[in-house]
Amino acid sequence: VKVHLKDFKRKEDGYAWVNLGDGDVDWAAVRQAFADIGYSGSAVTELEGGDEAYLRDVVRRIDRLVLGRG
Repeated sequence: VKVHLKDFKRKEDGYAWVNLGDGDVDWAAVRQAFADIGYSGSAVTELEGGDEAYLRDVVRRIDRLVLGRG
């Protein structure tokens, strides 16, 4: 199983990719779905790049949204 994390915002003409936690994904439901199946594997997210502060923010978002920490 591979988990690829993304978030998006719905728009009238489709959608736009946004930072994790800034979109329409129900992260509580995602966490529950992982728990329901006993998922304990890895997950990745795709980034356009960024400085150290941005990368640290992404890690905090993953910890909060996917792992339920913080």
